[in-house]
Amino acid sequence: NRWTFYEAAKYLLPYHQRNMTPMVVMFAEIEIAPRKGKRVTRVINQYLLKQFASIVDRRLRGADIAVHYGGNEFAFLLVDTTTKDAESIAFDIQQQFDTWAKQKDLSSYVHIGLSVVPNRPVALDQILMNINSALYRARQYKKGVSGAVFADPEQTR
Repeated sequence: NRWTFYEAAKYLLPYHQRNMTPMVVMFAEIEIAPRKGKRVTRVINQYLLKQFASIVDRRLRGADIAVHYGGNEFAFLLVDTTTKDAESIAFDIQQQFDTWAKQKDLSSYVHIGLSVVPNRPVALDQILMNINSALYRARQYKKGVSGAVFADPEQTR
């Protein structure tokens, strides 16, 4: 899936720069807290990833790219998406996943970092490095706080 993400970006980033359409790259990481005295098993982890993917699939549009990036991480390319739209998407995904996890009595949270793709040429790797620092900041927030953390704090939170 990581390969799919890079292949899609290879075409979508030049499209974005040519047409000046808003574009956002988002990264989500699922944190799974072990329950009292119990380890997180591979089966539980796979169950959480499948449920998260299902929530994402229902929330994103057909033109958006969503991939399982590896481990407990997912990456998204949101074409023709404004900052406000991206915040709404992140909030909805987190809320739906948190609600589902609470119903199943699972202690898991979603941290989301995002970056608005600038209109100037930029390498995808640079954007991902920026999002990685945003994810680091997102992990510092209290559990259950919803919303995305932006790679560029000037954009919003």
